Amino acid sequence: MLENDQTTPTPPYSGSFLSGPTLYLRGLELGDAASIASWYPSPFPAPNDVAEERLKEDVPGSAHRGTYRLIACRHNDDRPMGSVEFTADDGLTGWLSVHAAPLLGPDAGEVRAELLEIMVPWLQTEKDLVAIWVELAKGDTLAESAAVSLGMRFAYRFREGCLFNGRRTDLVCYEALHPKWIVRFGLPALTPEGEPIISPKYPTPRTWSGFAGTPPKNAISVGNRLYLRPIEQSDAEEIARWSVRESERSHDLSRHIRSPISDWIWNRRNAADDGQSWVRFSIVTIEDDIVIGSMGLADLDWISSSAESEIVISRPDYRGAGFGTESKHLLLEYAFDRLGLNMIKSYVWKFNQRSAAALANQGYRQAGGLSWTGMKDAEFVDDLAFDLLADEWREHRRIGSN
Repeated sequence: MLENDQTTPTPPYSGSFLSGPTLYLRGLELGDAASIASWYPSPFPAPNDVAEERLKEDVPGSAHRGTYRLIACRHNDDRPMGSVEFTADDGLTGWLSVHAAPLLGPDAGEVRAELLEIMVPWLQTEKDLVAIWVELAKGDTLAESAAVSLGMRFAYRFREGCLFNGRRTDLVCYEALHPKWIVRFGLPALTPEGEPIISPKYPTPRTWSGFAGTPPKNAISVGNRLYLRPIEQSDAEEIARWSVRESERSHDLSRHIRSPISDWIWNRRNAADDGQSWVRFSIVTIEDDIVIGSMGLADLDWISSSAESEIVISRPDYRGAGFGTESKHLLLEYAFDRLGLNMIKSYVWKFNQRSAAALANQGYRQAGGLSWTGMKDAEFVDDLAFDLLADEWREHRRIGSN
């Protein structure tokens, strides 16, 4: 294992209740800035003062959002070997990620496996989470075996969803469901993987009639009836005001009245981030310049070259007329041709068959699903997961244009 890490933290934490045979977990300290390369899951180097500033800013902010990172240290010398991050903001479900220091080589898999063995039982028995999910690289055999031995089961597979040992490989998700909730409600059926879509009903067009004249001001992508542009303050405020007239209950947050103040601040923060992890657009009609909704690419991973697509048509009078399909095509064009991404993923409620069908019609493949991701009408509900590769999208576009 690593032999060149920095100094031992003070005071020692060898009595941590989150402990395994070789590792224990503790909270982040400012002194951890000196060993950030060993525990922070980023390939980009950061000098000590920058890393310390990041800790001062990120740790309180993440905790406020219900996300926590813990340092994994070795018992025999207290040196950082990696970290875990978990999110449980709703108090019912949680995402877990495990990270090992890159220079550990073959030992990295042992670290990730032990971190799973420490964290999953604690999140179940003490945090009482009904469902826990972790994503792992396909081929990370020790971590995958640990997940299975803990009673976790396969949930979905995003093709070419991550880099592992220098190669692009699949990203697999495992889920742990609380045994007592299984006794009460039964074990949910697994969502099967689907086959790749060969010939989708609505592939992205090769050309757009709306681009015949001068493009609208500040347009990023222009289609037949719509264009995408960066979200301006007036757009965000208008979209928020339309939330009071929402009729659709199948959104993730159901019907939720939003504030024009907070919506604009949130969108502005996304746009102001260096190395954006969430790129968002206003969806605007070409003919009369009406803002009908917003969409974007969330969870942007520039290393694995992947992102999650999301969309909301805020104005009910523009739903069911193909505007959502056209805007999604513009987003895919931007993702694959402009950003050069390799894989786009998406999630929808399992009961929202209209949205699931729309994704399939655009070429997305059903990748599996997640159990008990939320509650509707006092019942647990599940998610469906989808993926779409750049090569598939281009082939769909080629066939659809013939």
